[in-house]
Amino acid sequence: MEGVQSHIYKLGRFDYAIQLNPDQKCLTFSEGIPGLIEFYAAPEILMLLENEGMYNPFKADVFSMGLVILEMMGFQRDKIEQMRSENFLLITPEIDLKYPLLFSIVKEMLKINPEKRLSWYSLMMKFANIEKKCPNEEETLKKIKDKMAGIIEEKTLKNYEDFCKLYFELGRWKLTTNYIDLALDLIDKKLGEIAMNPVDLKLLRGHQWKFLGFKAIVCRESGEINEAFSLYHDALEIQEGLLGDGETAELATTYEGIGMVCKLKNNYKEAMQYFEKALSIKKGIFGENDMIIAQLITEIGLLHKLQGDFGKAIEFLTKAVIIAKDLLGEYNIVIATYYTNIGGCQQGQGLYDLALKNYEKALEIRFMSLNENDENIANSYLSIADLYEDSGNISKAIEFHQKVLNIRLLVMKNHQKTAHSYITLGNLYQEEGDLEKSLEHHEKALEISITVYGENDEKTCICYNNIGRICQNMGKTRDALNHHQKALTIRMSLFGLNNLDTSFSLLNVGIVYQDMGNYPKAQEHIEAALGVRLKLFGEFNAHVALGLASLGNLSQDKGDYKAALEFHEKAWRIRMKVLGENHPFTAISYTYLAQSLIELGVYQKALSYNELSYKILKDTLGEKNVLTCVSRSSFAFNLEKMGDLDKALEIQKMVMEWRVQLLGEKSRYVSISLNNIGVILKEMKRTDEALDYSLRALKIRLKVLGENHPETAQSYENLAHIYQDMKKNKERKENKTKADLIKKNIGISKLPIKY
Repeated sequence: MEGVQSHIYKLGRFDYAIQLNPDQKCLTFSEGIPGLIEFYAAPEILMLLENEGMYNPFKADVFSMGLVILEMMGFQRDKIEQMRSENFLLITPEIDLKYPLLFSIVKEMLKINPEKRLSWYSLMMKFANIEKKCPNEEETLKKIKDKMAGIIEEKTLKNYEDFCKLYFELGRWKLTTNYIDLALDLIDKKLGEIAMNPVDLKLLRGHQWKFLGFKAIVCRESGEINEAFSLYHDALEIQEGLLGDGETAELATTYEGIGMVCKLKNNYKEAMQYFEKALSIKKGIFGENDMIIAQLITEIGLLHKLQGDFGKAIEFLTKAVIIAKDLLGEYNIVIATYYTNIGGCQQGQGLYDLALKNYEKALEIRFMSLNENDENIANSYLSIADLYEDSGNISKAIEFHQKVLNIRLLVMKNHQKTAHSYITLGNLYQEEGDLEKSLEHHEKALEISITVYGENDEKTCICYNNIGRICQNMGKTRDALNHHQKALTIRMSLFGLNNLDTSFSLLNVGIVYQDMGNYPKAQEHIEAALGVRLKLFGEFNAHVALGLASLGNLSQDKGDYKAALEFHEKAWRIRMKVLGENHPFTAISYTYLAQSLIELGVYQKALSYNELSYKILKDTLGEKNVLTCVSRSSFAFNLEKMGDLDKALEIQKMVMEWRVQLLGEKSRYVSISLNNIGVILKEMKRTDEALDYSLRALKIRLKVLGENHPETAQSYENLAHIYQDMKKNKERKENKTKADLIKKNIGISKLPIKY
């Protein structure tokens, strides 16, 4: 929550947003403030008028809102004034206590000390708690409405407006819309009256566009973008009819609203036109040097950023920050946001040092005004963390994402933002190769998601997927299967079978079964996923190509190389048509085609496919990434089959180094490289070295994959061959027996080759 410098005050009645300069305050109060704002003002605001200083506008608004709700519950103003004079110490439940939970919340809203008063976040959580504890939360709020309606005899547009603003502040979109519709119905009724003088007609039309604009804001905030767009244009049509060629701040505000909706629809050029219209009008009204102008210039700058024109964006954002600093001073909390926006553009340009300086300036300002555990401090840490992640400094990214998480655990432990922090850290630890820590963080995210959203929710499903993916990478195939099956169950419940997300879960389950050597179950699930995709998209679709490629990989593991080649050729043709030649997925198709051709003995063609795959991946993703590792390992296997063992060994060692850097020394994929190097060294008659690499591979596989896994069996089989060459018959028999037992347990006769 952001504080405000002493030269601007926001007087608390939450349905107004009045800002006064020090030289205006006495004049304003002596003449009276619309809506009796002084009555609703928080005590710290009244003290500020005598002694300038800083205050928290969000906490002040909570106090004001508490007073408004007291009125709605039946308290008369003279009684509230009496309680106020006694610092609300004598609040007693003399009111008809049909709303005990709400009454207890109001008492916490009216704490004299702002530090002890509810925060906005806590207030929203408590209102959410009413919903859980009462049979019908909407019914509870309806009682408040009815109580207020009993006090007010006439249902005026002003009363409807007050209710709209109250429920809007509470985030109750449905109730807000209900009152807007009541107001619009009342306006339509009055417009239908025959005797309507021009002044009253103009006044009613003015109310009409105001409520339409308000409804558009509600629709925009609740995600009904198309409806918001339509409502804004209805309001604009009325305004233009009333104004003719005239231009007002309200007209400019409608242009802004349309611009915001266009922005949400990703129509940035049209959004720019509306913001520029609004800026032109408001410059004529407020002049060049006003915060309203700075905000509009900022919006235009951010639109340039969204279109990738970072230079133009920085130009506009710099103009905005100059205006803001001139009006508010260098260290006003608002300035921090401007520095953050400029830093974001510099980050987009790859100017990480300059971006970091601006992020650090923003953080410095926020530290001067806010508690160290404030969400805005967390936002600054988040910007710095994203910069480090973007620039490839994963350890620093983890450091700052951890700072974000620490704050969120203090102020919002069970919240979707906290879950998101855990997910981000989990992904970063995976990128560093620390799969244990990655799993730990994803599991904590799952706990929060179940608490916040429940078991049967897509966000919870995504957490199960993340854990399944990590478990699979760790070789914990049974755990991976369990989590992917839970995700599948949720998606079947939410979306049914014929849904893309459901097909992804089917595919995930199938691939885990394949990894476990259960090929019939794997085929059942992968074919089901492909069937869904064909039904949804037809043949020529990238999602269909992925299903075909998965069947190709399954056929490859089963040793049916002709079928594998056929599936991979179908996938490649689709990807060439849909994605084009220079796409990573097309490159992966070349890798898979090469692998099938190697097993069929077509080495030269396989070699050309491997080279083509590597070139595309290197150009699109860079040399060191997990997909390039697979491509290069396949190329090395091709060379090994063609007899070029020295070159094959060189490339496999390079792939192992990349995997260690990308995934860590204990990764399953490092064990694949160690195993492949051991095989080449055996062929080169360098048995001692072959034994060393093969034992290292086995050690990782036993820890990561466990005893009963195809890749562990592969290590035992390779060791048996090495011990045979070394004339160590006892060790050969022991390892062969272990390999055969694993193959028998999982029901396969031939172990798949891993790259």
